[in-house]
Amino acid sequence: MEWDGKALGGHPNALKGRMIFDMAPDEAIIVEVEAPRAVYWSYSIADIWYQTPDYSYHQSSLNGAQGRMDSVGRFRVVMARDDPGIANWIDTVGLTQGMVNFRFYMPIDDYVPKPIVTRVKGAAVRAHLPADTPLVGPDERKRILAARARASLARYGY
Repeated sequence: MEWDGKALGGHPNALKGRMIFDMAPDEAIIVEVEAPRAVYWSYSIADIWYQTPDYSYHQSSLNGAQGRMDSVGRFRVVMARDDPGIANWIDTVGLTQGMVNFRFYMPIDDYVPKPIVTRVKGAAVRAHLPADTPLVGPDERKRILAARARASLARYGY
């Protein structure tokens, strides 16, 4: 990821990391980073034209309130077409190529986390994650997605 922050004329208290991804339908991408030290942060994906998937009905983004840290304070996200049962799953909604935007607003200090990116076979995701990685079962995922849709649509008066 390349950190562009203030140099591109954006918000003076914002840092942004961007990454292009390319993966086969049966692959997953694991991104691991220390918990960002910022008032607000988010991780989201977009297609090659920078259009976001339908985030109301798909977990195609996570923010600091939604993302779950592991026991050592690291944020690990798994980007995959199919739900691997990981709390921090990013649903690629079938995308095999696209972009990632990692945003930090109002960083608490000058520390910029350095992500580690690993591409693996989707079936092997859990073997590449710590044993204490937060998991989500099918019923909990349904509740999370339903709450996400309600919150997203409420912003637009629905």
